[in-house]
Amino acid sequence: MSAGEVIKLKFGNIQTLVDMEESEASKEFIAMLPLSLKFSDYANKEKIANLPTPLTAKG
Repeated sequence: MSAGEVIKLKFGNIQTLVDMEESEASKEFIAMLPLSLKFSDYANKEKIANLPTPLTAKG
């Protein structure tokens, strides 16, 4: 896999396709796949999860 590809995200029974942009963070995320994450509540408004390793935050 490489950045610029379409990946499939699954949330329970729901699936969605995501077109990944060309970036260092995208490449790092794609390199982690396949990946399962455990989500938790944040402020009773959002769901969040931690990645196994942080992504590059440039630009």
